[in-house]
Amino acid sequence: MEDSAKIKLIKSWLGSGSVNVFGVPFAGKDTVCTKLSEILGAEFISSGDIIRSNSGLFSQKAIKETNNGTLTPTEEFKQIVLPFFGRASLSGKALVLSSVGRWTGEEYPTMNTLIKYNHPTKLVLVLELSKDEVLSRWKIAQEIQDRDGGIRKDDATAKIVKRRIKEYETKTLPVVNFYARLGLAYKINAAQPREKVLQDCLDTLLFLAKR
Repeated sequence: MEDSAKIKLIKSWLGSGSVNVFGVPFAGKDTVCTKLSEILGAEFISSGDIIRSNSGLFSQKAIKETNNGTLTPTEEFKQIVLPFFGRASLSGKALVLSSVGRWTGEEYPTMNTLIKYNHPTKLVLVLELSKDEVLSRWKIAQEIQDRDGGIRKDDATAKIVKRRIKEYETKTLPVVNFYARLGLAYKINAAQPREKVLQDCLDTLLFLAKR
């Protein structure tokens, strides 16, 4: 099957549904999401970007916690992030999401909101990376300052990054396991070259589209 035919098949299967991408810090979530959205003609949405670009809507406590590597409180996530999906500009479009609903207890509100706005969760991709590799990538990012044009506050120190890893292990992995029990979650080795990671993601989408 030609590549164009594969993409056409994936798009047909995905419709206006959504793909949610999870992973530890520096696993390459936003890179994968950006590429997938370009290939599939989908909208890329990052809950982190929504939080950072709408900081005035969040409490000072939430902003402080986010900058220190702790996840945004669930109530503020539900009140501010989830309504974003009701925007008219997203109507009828497929979505590629970067870690939307990262805390235990946010699974059902996230899934139900996406269903409400006709963007049902079709696939959850889990980018796996070891703690040592996360810290190695963080050190490189500190040197070249390539995160959002510099160094983000939630990447400022190794202590904060380690806290973010712990947050993922304690709060987000149960979310990933929830999707796995529903048969929606597929693991991707994020330690591979970016091109191979992207290809594995596309292969997973194609597998589901053919099933």
